[in-house]
Amino acid sequence: MPHHAVEHDNTEPALASKEATPVEIHQYSDDYENGTIEVKDIAGTNDMGAHMFTEAANYDSPETEHEKNIVKRRLDRTMLPILMFSFTLQFLDKLSLNYGSAYTLVQDLNLVGTQYSTVASAYSYGIVIWAVPANYLIQKYPVSKYTGFMIFIWGALILSAAATKNFGGIFAVRLILGMAEANMTPAYMLITSMFYKREEQPFRFFLYVAMNGVATMLGSLFAFGLGHVNHTMLASWQLMFLIIGALNVVWAAVFLLLVPDTPMQTSWLTPKERVLAVSRTSENMIGVRGTKLKAYQVKEALMDPKTWIMAVAGAALGVMSGGLGNFLSALTKGFGFTGLNATLLQLPTGAIEVIVLPIAGWVASRYPDVRCVTYAGFSLIALGGFMGTRFTPHKNRWQLVGSSWLFYTSAIGSVACYNLLATNFAGHTKRSTVNAIWFMVWNASSIAGTYLFFPHEAPRHLSAITSLIVCQSAFIVSVLVLRQYMSWENKKRDKEMAALGLSRKAVFEEAIRLRFLDKADIENQYFRYGL
Repeated sequence: MPHHAVEHDNTEPALASKEATPVEIHQYSDDYENGTIEVKDIAGTNDMGAHMFTEAANYDSPETEHEKNIVKRRLDRTMLPILMFSFTLQFLDKLSLNYGSAYTLVQDLNLVGTQYSTVASAYSYGIVIWAVPANYLIQKYPVSKYTGFMIFIWGALILSAAATKNFGGIFAVRLILGMAEANMTPAYMLITSMFYKREEQPFRFFLYVAMNGVATMLGSLFAFGLGHVNHTMLASWQLMFLIIGALNVVWAAVFLLLVPDTPMQTSWLTPKERVLAVSRTSENMIGVRGTKLKAYQVKEALMDPKTWIMAVAGAALGVMSGGLGNFLSALTKGFGFTGLNATLLQLPTGAIEVIVLPIAGWVASRYPDVRCVTYAGFSLIALGGFMGTRFTPHKNRWQLVGSSWLFYTSAIGSVACYNLLATNFAGHTKRSTVNAIWFMVWNASSIAGTYLFFPHEAPRHLSAITSLIVCQSAFIVSVLVLRQYMSWENKKRDKEMAALGLSRKAVFEEAIRLRFLDKADIENQYFRYGL
């Protein structure tokens, strides 16, 4: 531990006293924002934001506080809507196969037996194959340029899906589509952590994923409307692929034009605002962006218990995503509705997701140290939906549909993991490694989830619904275990700092300094975990 880098301050009570407040970062952020904490000795770092952070000290703090709020509002007006709409299009891509199955896609492509399940899982196979390279590529190369190019690629792939004629063609397109989208969510996590403070991130992450609900509603309306088109040479599912693909191709240009790779390269901020954007997020303790790959951080990621607790949560969420994302239409049809009505009845599913997720995000952002508890508590909504579907008699079809409308609130789990990954793992290489592990596990589990819906169990699919109950419960337990572990680690570090007699100011100052030196969170004992 680099104790030499901080100075003892005997003017404040030692942290070891019984009355001392635990050393938690959010308790010192006011001093930092007011300019009473000064961070020194960050020369030699390869973090791209270090020099701008140093430059921020040249600005007068009473004046800059208001300007930092202006920067945040500009981010929310410009970049936030772009990332939200990008999430909408990405989820539309995933749902397109689900909606196509409600019509003639299966028959037109001569899919038999488990071939539809295999096609549904191809997307996840692609992400598993490319998750590790994608996460390291977005660390090594400009994240927004790489992401914008990938949006164009998957738009072109969706367009080509309309021309497929058989199992082999649609499987190949979905496989490459998964590879092209492997970097998307990690990229959004990286961009958000560069531009927003810790306490601001949960609400924004929930807004992103709430767009899955918007995609569900748009997809339902598209599918319902296109299902009435009967006088064209193209089938309804082909028209849907063409519309969604074209939207993505156009959107790629918008993304490349307006989303910056780092705060320092934001064309729609003034030079001073770019400096303040870096200064604003320095208390996150994770740096802005470093391109150097560090082998020891890969080892730390593999040895960190948090990595594997998150992996358990990811496995549970992946199973649910793989099942629900591809079989909700089939399940709704099994309740006794036609293909057209089965797609239309998914509108409330998306609407509830759009309402519930931002509320959960607001609560997690509004109050300190309640993130994990909030995520676990709101996850009970989806658990109730799964249990209602499992134990309601088949004759009560509207009760079954009502229970299914709660299913997509299970997306709270994925957002929780995005936020926990972005804020509780420091070191650029370590974060890339942990993200790659999590997304590989999540997508491998998604593949398993597509095989839970056995054809011989239609229309109720009771084994699949039981599996969803088990997985949702596993996620709730894992996120609470993670909170307990991080809380214990924070208290242990507090005691170590107290034994050294360090002031709160000194601890926070050193945490910021090490943030720009690309230290991993276990290596940096001044790092504190967000609960």
